Amino acid sequence: MLAKKGKRHYPKPMTNLTLVAAYAFQSYSVVIIEANGWYGQKVYCHYYDINWNKLDSPVESMVFPEFAVHCCRHPRAFYMAISKNKDEKLSLRVPVIDRTVDMCLAPLYGNESKWLLFAELIEHYKLQGVQHFYIYVKDIDDYSRLLIDDYEKSGEIEVIYFKKEQDRPAMDWQIVGVMDCLQRSRHHSRYAIFTDLDERIMALGNQTLVDYIM
Repeated sequence: MLAKKGKRHYPKPMTNLTLVAAYAFQSYSVVIIEANGWYGQKVYCHYYDINWNKLDSPVESMVFPEFAVHCCRHPRAFYMAISKNKDEKLSLRVPVIDRTVDMCLAPLYGNESKWLLFAELIEHYKLQGVQHFYIYVKDIDDYSRLLIDDYEKSGEIEVIYFKKEQDRPAMDWQIVGVMDCLQRSRHHSRYAIFTDLDERIMALGNQTLVDYIM
């Protein structure tokens, strides 16, 4: 019925089914598509783990409202895909954006190179299930700034630069960063990790941090 209604009210030709992103909430997930003409169409939700292995059977759903597919939430899904047919072979998958855990990085200061530690920190915590990072910068070298800019373009991090005219010992910016990140991450994620550039947290065994706290 919705598919027929969609054709009347949204007379758009069906384009190839391509995806924008997947979002995980407490009891369901939503996959956003960018294809025209799919309003009201029956589709299937597919789930994949961190190693791209398929999880369980596809779940039937539909495109409603336009460009949105509501799916059951799978607690181990790192990637999702949408198909028209249940057993369709898929190559396009999108990562599941789950803001269960964010990270607040203590302010960066000093002119020494930070790019290697920074890349290691981001990639380590991404493997642990962290999907968004708040980065505070007092001082940064030029090469590390290029790396930060690349991560910022990906949407994975948000960068906050402190004003240079506020002159004080660099370490005194730590509490400013903590207070801001408490408010900035509030209502965006369930938990926030506060850490320094050289700190790494891991769960015991084969669990990720997200597995441990869920």
